[in-house]
Amino acid sequence: MSSAQVFFRDLFFPKGKKNLFAMADKAAKESFTTNDKVFASGPSSRADKILGYNNAAFGLAPYGPLWREMRKLSMLEILSTGRLSDLMHVHVSELHAGIKDLYILGKDYNWVNPKKEAGSAIAAIKKLVPLAGAFVASDLIPFLEWVDLQGHLSSMKQVAKEMDSVLESWVEEHTGRLNTEASSRQDFIDIMPTKLKDASLFGYSRETIIKATVLILIVVGSDTTSITSTWLLSALLNNRHVMKHAQEELDLKVGRDRWVEQSDIQNLVYLKAIVKETLRLCPAIPLLVPLEAMEDYHVGYHSNSPGYHIPKGTRLLVNAWKLYRGPAVWSNPEESCPGINMALQMLHLTTARLLEGFDMATPSNSLVDMTEGISITMPKFTPLEVMLTRLPAELY
Repeated sequence: MSSAQVFFRDLFFPKGKKNLFAMADKAAKESFTTNDKVFASGPSSRADKILGYNNAAFGLAPYGPLWREMRKLSMLEILSTGRLSDLMHVHVSELHAGIKDLYILGKDYNWVNPKKEAGSAIAAIKKLVPLAGAFVASDLIPFLEWVDLQGHLSSMKQVAKEMDSVLESWVEEHTGRLNTEASSRQDFIDIMPTKLKDASLFGYSRETIIKATVLILIVVGSDTTSITSTWLLSALLNNRHVMKHAQEELDLKVGRDRWVEQSDIQNLVYLKAIVKETLRLCPAIPLLVPLEAMEDYHVGYHSNSPGYHIPKGTRLLVNAWKLYRGPAVWSNPEESCPGINMALQMLHLTTARLLEGFDMATPSNSLVDMTEGISITMPKFTPLEVMLTRLPAELY
């Protein structure tokens, strides 16, 4: 291991892919700043092609005109601060409905009612996420593309069909609504048809690009936020003094006579620190989204080392889990010391309302098992079990 802690290895497959693992902050910084243009594109996988509309989605598309156009559309029209603010009422209404369900029925917290139309979408997403990170032999050995030993490819095709059916209905519904009525509150599915004027774009139909973009935003946003919320509550239940301080801050800054609002979050310093610390200690994606070198380059060069020559086509994998716990950056990386736009909005408000609305405990007051599961994301290995004590009914 060099001083830059860059580990490069061949996977020993004669026709396979090479991988570069960035294990420290210097290596990651050099890859994302000095060589950012080299790693502007990501590798294409069978999962991306089958589940991601043949790489039509922003984040999956190779670097080029489509990538630039969709990045601009996403950042300026969909994920901008103003747009997220306009859509906050949707999250707040669903969150409040979930809190009421917890109070009235005492059931597990879940913002989806399986009887609703959204249930089919959630079911498809739950199947899609593990398949997106499944090992497919042809991703490492391209000439095995026709082989489906594990059955993953057939499963991907089935899930892709289910997800496409849901997305198709959403796009048709929004398109019909735009043609018949004007709404002052548009969501991002309403925005895209108005911005994508042409029937086709860079070899894809407009409908395909819309469905692919909606898919990536929903899957990435919902799964990672859900995982982070679970880790956050687990950590609080194992550190009751931290939970108590957070609830005391809510009592002081908000009170018990009303629900916490998004405008209150800026004053909840301790709560925001808890969320940030959870994101550091329990990253939802421990190995960041892989990237692929578009040309040859050198990494790790300094006065005492000639560095490494990295050939075109090498995949970059950044170990975020290790970076966030590195003692060179964090003096006490294992300690939790509480004292960033769509995901933070949802995490802050969801956490605040749960802490404000309920006293939480574990069965028999036992510690929560913090074992990590195995997936493209980092879920808990065991489900989180929480006992909720209801507060006075007038608050709900």
